[in-house]
Amino acid sequence: MQWSRFSPIFRDAKDASRFLILFAQHDLEGFALQARAFYEKLRRAFTPVDLELLPGETHVGVILNASGENAALVKAIERFVRRQD
Repeated sequence: MQWSRFSPIFRDAKDASRFLILFAQHDLEGFALQARAFYEKLRRAFTPVDLELLPGETHVGVILNASGENAALVKAIERFVRRQD
């Protein structure tokens, strides 16, 4: 099975809703590259998109540390939602 066909980067983005793309500072390099590539694709399609680095976090750690109002993930989502008002 080709997993790439499930990736949003290979989908048409012209009618996409606003996106929030997050990646962790200590992710594998490939994750950061994919996040930036997807961000650029959406921008080229004039899709509203925010790209944000979560400092000090790892790919799994950002989920494990997601509880509490001070968690990096929670704060990033709150900022994104507030920008939509």
